[in-house]
Amino acid sequence: NLLAARQKVIQGRILDHIASSPLEPFEQKLESWGGPVAHFQVGASRHVTTGTYFDSTATIQLVDSLNLGASAGYFRVLDGIQNAVPSGVANLSVNRSYIHVRPLLEVQQARRVPWRDILVFNLMKGLGRILQEDSEESLTEFLDQLAVSEVFTISDSLSLGAMVQSFFPLDALFGLGPISVVNSLIPSLDTSRIFTRQTQIIRGENHIHIYLRQLDQTILGAQLDLNYFLNLLRVRGSRPSQFIQTRAYVLPLNERTGDLRVALRALLVHNDSELLESLFGDRRYLIDHELNTKSYDVKMLSHRASRFTEQHLMMLRGPGLPEGAEQVRVFSHRQGRLVGRSVLELVADALNGFLKDRGAWRLSPNPNPADQPLGRAHWRVVSAESELPENIDAPPGAQTAEVAQVAQVQYTWGGWKLSRRQFLNLIDDVNSRASGTGLRTQEFFQRNLFDHMNSIAFYRVQISFSIFPEGIQRLRNFVLNGQVDGVDLEPSRSSGLGQAVFGRLSSAMGRLGGDPEKGRFNPSDGPFMHSLVTMLGEGNTQRGRRELEWLCREDDDLQVWDAGGVWYYGTYYDFPCLLPWMVDLLRLKRRRLESAQEETQWTGRVLHLLEDHIPLSELLKLIGEENYIYRVSINGFREGDEDGDLNLFSDSLGDPVEGLEYSGGLLHFWAQRTGLMHSELYRSGGGFR
Repeated sequence: NLLAARQKVIQGRILDHIASSPLEPFEQKLESWGGPVAHFQVGASRHVTTGTYFDSTATIQLVDSLNLGASAGYFRVLDGIQNAVPSGVANLSVNRSYIHVRPLLEVQQARRVPWRDILVFNLMKGLGRILQEDSEESLTEFLDQLAVSEVFTISDSLSLGAMVQSFFPLDALFGLGPISVVNSLIPSLDTSRIFTRQTQIIRGENHIHIYLRQLDQTILGAQLDLNYFLNLLRVRGSRPSQFIQTRAYVLPLNERTGDLRVALRALLVHNDSELLESLFGDRRYLIDHELNTKSYDVKMLSHRASRFTEQHLMMLRGPGLPEGAEQVRVFSHRQGRLVGRSVLELVADALNGFLKDRGAWRLSPNPNPADQPLGRAHWRVVSAESELPENIDAPPGAQTAEVAQVAQVQYTWGGWKLSRRQFLNLIDDVNSRASGTGLRTQEFFQRNLFDHMNSIAFYRVQISFSIFPEGIQRLRNFVLNGQVDGVDLEPSRSSGLGQAVFGRLSSAMGRLGGDPEKGRFNPSDGPFMHSLVTMLGEGNTQRGRRELEWLCREDDDLQVWDAGGVWYYGTYYDFPCLLPWMVDLLRLKRRRLESAQEETQWTGRVLHLLEDHIPLSELLKLIGEENYIYRVSINGFREGDEDGDLNLFSDSLGDPVEGLEYSGGLLHFWAQRTGLMHSELYRSGGGFR
């Protein structure tokens, strides 16, 4: 309405100008306009998705959602600036949402679910009425209505937000004639603060899980959109930080059934947790999360790329902890990246470009293309986890837990559907990653295992590479102390005219560059770098030198020295260059670690670089086969295969003698020990995760 009124004002001014001064050009004076805005919404949606959605662990799910919301705000636009239209908006919104996640055995099953069930609150009240009768039979009837991993979630949120942006029309920027389709370049900055209260009920195999959460989230973001008929390019960077407090209950289905029945009924019908907390206070877990994330996303037509870095502190208190322990603190450092494509998202953008202001087609909000129809993606996440001492800022090595630190690298390929040929090509790629390790005589999965398969739907193929504490210690000794298998490498010497001139110059540059050791010569730097080059050549130094030279020449941003070498931090390297990741490792090597959290971040960053650039065979040798486990899993629906719905697990690389219970990470270990959902302890703001 405000926009329509503004257009009428401008049209009136143009007509008046033509009437009074028809031979003079019309000029818009600099002025602002705007006003208060309000919006009310009621929305309902149903869609089929894959992946872990609202904490369901089923392979595919039918998701019904119902939203009721209202918002009020104020916006202002500045007119009269040539080729630009700056604007700003601030608003306050409230929202209540009901979400029901129903596991499916096959997609066709979704067609048989009544559309009336999309009114999730009515469905919940109907289930609550079953529990009205004071008998064990009513609880049994209620449980028979729910599948394992079925989820109900009620969320209430209050959001405060503000955004400033500027609209630049492409035709004016590039001197083109008027273009009849949407064309614009729009940079924007935004910030928001969101308060959420959430009730979640999950049907487990032998338990009911109930989670009562309070979330406080702050988001800072910057975005750039390029539009021509449809959205061609979107680049976004954001820094969300979250604080989550959860009261969690894991309640057996065959104990205290009367109390369980009345507590569930109060939650389903009235969203009232008072009875639950009074009846089951002895089973309550208290979970706190602090999350700080940096994420970057690029969308170009149907293609998407994302990466994130995240620090996560989880604090757990409750009945399942070791005797005498008041709480468990686990700190995690994560780095992830994703590449994928979503054809349906491109179709939606094109349709919205055609509809303009006559409507819009919106997909379900999901940052991972693998979870959307016709989508696929490949992502990698590197994580390091530590149990912290009571004093969070204690120095490295002060952990008092039996397991101080573990790490994990996960590669995942996921998507809606692959043909047999595409799937076999993917399996060949997975098998080839372990070739040359000298530790494997056969493939993870033989191709003939899939002879009867026509295609695979809703698939996930995952490589899990877990490193146990002793393996991490070997990595630390190699990077920080220049040790391999406990033996010190031959140190570099500091002497000669070159050292006197170029060495001191490179040290001075190190001091200016913020080097923790202030550019001082470190005798272990040289042998460390030479060991990296040998690893590049899979144990052959000359082959590693040739590989490094080729990589140096492939990078147009690097200065390649055909004669001589390079100096870094007072040490001479007879290499044509040092690659950026090698310099990053050198800086990490020289970094001082002043707390257990810093040590965990350091481990995650070092592993991220080494696993990304060093041949797997060399990394496994460095860690030691007793200190890791490397395995592959496949899940999805293999059409044409008699056992096509069964998950497949490969034999593993590595021969750990202890610590297998930590192969999924410390958060996974504590989830198993307490019975809590893994997703409740492993919270993340890292988008595609």
